[in-house]
Amino acid sequence: MINLFLSSVLSSIILLTLGLAINKENKTTLANLCLKGIFGSVYLSFVALTLNFVFPLGKNLNTMLIILIFFFATYKKIDNYKNIILLSILSGCVSFIILNLENIYRPDAGLYHIPYIATLNDNKIILGLANIHFRFGHTSIIQYLSAIYNNHIFGNNGIVLPIATIFSFIFLYLLFEIKNNLKSNFIYTIFLLLIFIYTVLGYSRYTEFGNDVTAHLFSFLILSLFLKNFKNKENNINLINKLFLLSIFSIMQKISMICLIIIPAYCFFYLKPKIKILNFHNLFVTLFFLFFIFKNILVSGCMLYPISITCFDKLPWYSSNKDSISAKIQGLDNHAWAKGWPDLKDKSIGQENFINNFNWLPTWSKNHGLKVLQKLSIFFIFIFLFFYFLKFKPKILNNQKNLILEYTKNNIILLLCVSLFGTIIWFLRFPTFRYGSSYLVSTIILFSIFIFFTIKSKKLLIVNLEKITNYFLIFFITIFLAKNLTRFIGRANLDYYNYPWPKIYSEHSSNLKINPEPIFINGKLAYYFAKQECHYTLSPCTHLKVDNLDYYEKNNYKIFLLKN
Repeated sequence: MINLFLSSVLSSIILLTLGLAINKENKTTLANLCLKGIFGSVYLSFVALTLNFVFPLGKNLNTMLIILIFFFATYKKIDNYKNIILLSILSGCVSFIILNLENIYRPDAGLYHIPYIATLNDNKIILGLANIHFRFGHTSIIQYLSAIYNNHIFGNNGIVLPIATIFSFIFLYLLFEIKNNLKSNFIYTIFLLLIFIYTVLGYSRYTEFGNDVTAHLFSFLILSLFLKNFKNKENNINLINKLFLLSIFSIMQKISMICLIIIPAYCFFYLKPKIKILNFHNLFVTLFFLFFIFKNILVSGCMLYPISITCFDKLPWYSSNKDSISAKIQGLDNHAWAKGWPDLKDKSIGQENFINNFNWLPTWSKNHGLKVLQKLSIFFIFIFLFFYFLKFKPKILNNQKNLILEYTKNNIILLLCVSLFGTIIWFLRFPTFRYGSSYLVSTIILFSIFIFFTIKSKKLLIVNLEKITNYFLIFFITIFLAKNLTRFIGRANLDYYNYPWPKIYSEHSSNLKINPEPIFINGKLAYYFAKQECHYTLSPCTHLKVDNLDYYEKNNYKIFLLKN
């Protein structure tokens, strides 16, 4: 357990160090340092993505990269080590709590999240990789960050650290920001508190993370940064740069987060006379995104798999529309499944007819729809209780405070429109809760605040916000600890390979490594086949055996093609 804790602390130090070295600022509060760590994860993901075009992300390369980060930080003369160490320990504690004796996200992590990380560790980019498992066509940028953490410091265990560290930074950022703004910006504080409450209720177990939770946490972060910092008629270049980078990074985690790009786009449009869109930072972000798109094309033949309109059917490794793994067929299948196709008893209607004209709505409402309401019902109760306990007294505000409140109200309206638009797109295209939870939760929170702000005059002062906030924070921190510490009690007597780290090697209770079958094509070892989920093993590995597959090697690049 000591190894897991120390590794969690070191993981935080690495991301903090990189974030500070690249974007050093004089302001080194704990909340600001959390942001540095979050941006450190973005920068390291870009490095990992870039390197994998020409190198496998193996232990030697990854270890060298970590060492270079610390040399770079020394060159940049990072100071205020006291706060860095303090935050790293706090972050390490949060990561340790959610990782200790935990499982991975099932079944997706074993099916393709972790096997893809193993592929990145063992291979440089593989052309047509999606032809051995279609889900390899729409993996997250987070898998690249995870792959970097497999080095001689952490070993294979390191691949579980980055997601936990990102969660811990955002978890602590919300706490620090709530305490820092409690007396100066009550609307922003209420927004953060409600986000924190839902984070504890919905996102505080590592086994629930998958590729979705970090994208939703980034969504909350983007909204909070805009709400706090965007001011009318001001030149917020630094804010816009952050929003643009975080929005693009969120999309690279989950394409359903694409609506978030509206926020930096609005800022660009609004401040057009005062900023230059073509600056170094934005060129970096654009290059980052283009590299990700290029990677997608090489892996699947599509810019955004499985959206068939983004595919290039002339590429030799692109699967034609006749193949079951083609983007068109998989896109239709994913669309139908999100709307409840597995729950439909009479499937004679066909998937294409099922998803059109709201034919899916009765089936969805009886299953997924009820699950959405169940997941949000407890959150509704706590929102009601929070606003119910607030007390007010009249107060005449000066013009400056009135102006600040007006800016905040305008920002609430904009963010509500973005979240509502995202919710509508989610409902029409992929109404599974895990795909759009941040849109739904943000819409509920922003709408509640807007109604509250409208009903309660802006000339009323909340007199007990600090008291109520502290009660809620104590209660939900206790809930967070209870949700995770009860796991320790229930699994204290477990004995498995790699104890107490999350199980990354198999579904078996012993977590023993599986031995997949090597598949040879054209006399060469092409990939590995497992009769169960691959997890972290020899790569590339799939549990789907492909019969019509060709395999080639050219200039040390592996290429998978489907036979005509």
